[in-house]
Amino acid sequence: MRSLLKNIVWSAASRTGLYGMYTGRFEDHWVRVQSVDIFLPDLGKSFDGLRIAHLSDLHCSPIVRSRHLAQYIELTNRLEPDYVVLTGDYITASYKIFVRKIRSLLKDLSPRVASFAVLGNHDFGLWHPTVGKGIPALGEYLAGQLDAAGIQPLISESVTLRNNGDELQLVGLGELWSSTYDPAAAFAGLARTVQLYPSTRVLHPVSYEEYDAKYGEWTDGSYAWSAEVGKTPHEVWAFDQGGISGGLLGSFNTLVGATKGVRGYVIDGVCRDSDEVRLQKGPVFCTLRRPSHVYGRTSNAQVDVPIVCAGVRVEPGDVI
Repeated sequence: MRSLLKNIVWSAASRTGLYGMYTGRFEDHWVRVQSVDIFLPDLGKSFDGLRIAHLSDLHCSPIVRSRHLAQYIELTNRLEPDYVVLTGDYITASYKIFVRKIRSLLKDLSPRVASFAVLGNHDFGLWHPTVGKGIPALGEYLAGQLDAAGIQPLISESVTLRNNGDELQLVGLGELWSSTYDPAAAFAGLARTVQLYPSTRVLHPVSYEEYDAKYGEWTDGSYAWSAEVGKTPHEVWAFDQGGISGGLLGSFNTLVGATKGVRGYVIDGVCRDSDEVRLQKGPVFCTLRRPSHVYGRTSNAQVDVPIVCAGVRVEPGDVI
């Protein structure tokens, strides 16, 4: 009896425009493909002409049947996209049978390279977020089914697309009202900032012995920030080097940061040991690469203050 009542309610909803089906039994069967050219400054040449198919709000349910959704999958494949991105609300009601049906449908997607997905509010339960916190583990179950269909879920995480030496970052956020929503984790992290200033010290040629004896004194507090590395989650260190040409970052301090959970470095300045830093997969984004140090050239590093990094104002705690 309960199952019969449920089917009656769903049938009525499909005919009266309830539950988001705003036009009854006609427009819900129309399929529209819209092509949009997106221009990204500094996009690598190998990504020029990249084709991405975007599917959203499939809402597999007693109203929106699998056989109806199958035409979307077939149409998407005919477009021959390089990538497919899916942006949530794969189901409507809180029943795992529809999760399994959507997995069966989506496994037939055939992009040239890969498919990626995020979750929507319906994927956590029928009444999420207005009542409680959704169905326990439903979102996690759906993400697992997407993965089983060959689609990589991006739940507050990112992936780097690579082609012939060019890179493009794809970022997926967790559903806004869920516990998976974490922009700091989805992007690189949260900014820790450093402002450096030119030193007033006058440099002169020295022997190797004098250099070894004096270099600690010549740093003039330039590395005071090192003691703060790794003290907060999801750190991305951003530096304004004050126009000084010496290399503040190198293979050693970036490797130490990586062992402490640092997500990356952005410096309006110089990185040393660039080959080693690349092998360590820092990542480090810098203005220049040079072998020279900052010893004797910079002083008085201020930590967690507003800075301007390559013309962009960065505040401590900004999402990078």
